[in-house]
Amino acid sequence: MTTFLTLLVNLTAPIAFTAPAFVGVNIDTAALFQGTLPHRLDFGDAGLLELGKAFATAGPSGSTLRVGGSTAENTVFGQPMPPNAVTVDTAYWDQLVAFAGQCGFELVWDLNGFGNSLSMRRATDGRWNSTNAEVLLRHVAANHQTAVLKGLQLGNEPGHYSAETRNAPGPAEHGQDFVALRQLLSEVFPDSATRPLIQGPDVCFGKYLNCSLVNCTSGGDKCADLAYFSTLLTSANGAIEEVTVHNYGLTGPSHGPPYVPHQCSLPNLLNPVLWEQDRADRPGMLTVLRNWRDAQRRSAPQARIVLSETATTGDGGCVNLSNTFAAGFFWVDQLGLTASEGYWKVYRQDLVGFSGINGASSYALAGPPGWVGDMATNHSSRLRRWPTGPLQANPDFFTSILWKRLVGHRVLWSSLGADAVRNRNLANDSGVRVYGACSADPATAGQVALAFLNPTAGAVVLAVPTAMAVAPRTIWLLSSGAQDGRLDTQHMLLNGVALSNADAVRSGGMAGVAEAPASTVSLPAHTYGFAMFAVRQGDAPACEDSG
Repeated sequence: MTTFLTLLVNLTAPIAFTAPAFVGVNIDTAALFQGTLPHRLDFGDAGLLELGKAFATAGPSGSTLRVGGSTAENTVFGQPMPPNAVTVDTAYWDQLVAFAGQCGFELVWDLNGFGNSLSMRRATDGRWNSTNAEVLLRHVAANHQTAVLKGLQLGNEPGHYSAETRNAPGPAEHGQDFVALRQLLSEVFPDSATRPLIQGPDVCFGKYLNCSLVNCTSGGDKCADLAYFSTLLTSANGAIEEVTVHNYGLTGPSHGPPYVPHQCSLPNLLNPVLWEQDRADRPGMLTVLRNWRDAQRRSAPQARIVLSETATTGDGGCVNLSNTFAAGFFWVDQLGLTASEGYWKVYRQDLVGFSGINGASSYALAGPPGWVGDMATNHSSRLRRWPTGPLQANPDFFTSILWKRLVGHRVLWSSLGADAVRNRNLANDSGVRVYGACSADPATAGQVALAFLNPTAGAVVLAVPTAMAVAPRTIWLLSSGAQDGRLDTQHMLLNGVALSNADAVRSGGMAGVAEAPASTVSLPAHTYGFAMFAVRQGDAPACEDSG
């Protein structure tokens, strides 16, 4: 069955602007744990360097690498720690900085904000203990590493730390921690031009409940609520330059025992309404994104807002699903929605590795869960607790590369009539999504880019606006690469041709297919991808000025 839809795109003026370097990526601090066998994440691994560089340099505007997460609260620089904490010594820190620099990333580092580690306890008056942070920052200054280190965060998801931990700082106290960080940075880096910016507070959205004392219906209930968020931002008094928040699409698994998948199922990854709209147990992605953004604009209007953690689900993702082709429907939708809602940047969780100490990440963009490096020939099998071997890109890696190359920072309003993002008729929601933007590539300046997803089992034909109908177009159609058509596969086709690492790293790789002008665009069942329209001069004023 074929569905016919009419696409509307406002080509007159953008509705939002993102950062030119919109799409970034995370490595969880847990991947740095020195107790991992056979070794912690190897930043010198040739395959990691190759894919990291391909990601960072895709498109004209670079990318952010954030190293952070809950394990940051058990991380110390330059001194030995208990077995369950992370020690980042000088040599390993320098390897991380060298990796980010060689790839072309701008590095953001999550400092220990709450002092879970013994030597990091907060002062008796509740103030943040900045001693270890200062040691790290003076090392950065002495070694001229601010060319790579561009941002600092202070703690991770502080709402549920505060809700569940006795004597933890409240939102007003934690806001003052950012003021203290600003003062420390001004002392260590007197030249504001080389001073890393401050991001925070990296909150997830919930009810700010202590789930050990009350009955929580969702793991997210312990996350910060809007009152916590607003109080913290107000207390920070302008110290936070980029406000960072977290949001995951579906309820992730409980690893138990027993293992409970919750919303980890293939049908759920094909249902945008499920993650976009409010449910009985939790608000949907649209509500969360808008609540965070509106609160930021009220309480920290000088700042920009960044979605600094996201993937299909939290808690490490869905095993054998979050790193497959099926996850791409969420990823394209998340990028399109976040840009449309006025977010400055998005950081995908994760590039490789772990989502917690000894908790492998099923939503990684590359490699199997828990990948640590290509050391299979150098270690005996008894030490291979986590996967080793050559690093392979997963489907969302290729999708991210294409977005960075094609979709620019000027966001265009788009609508599918009753299915419009901002005015959707949920009773008749087709599940199809289309997002518009100006081209990211200076070589195709003035052209109009579309990102689309068709998660349905039937073909869709889009009638496009006249200005686009008369324009030659190029198509990047992504589909399952499994011989039996399964969607939970790590194999993906671009315009019918299988993708591999070589396509992502090769200059000119992953080229689209040129098509003649036509009044419609066809979206086969269970596909997503991109289209670029070479509109005539004057037909898309939104993409022609220098803004």
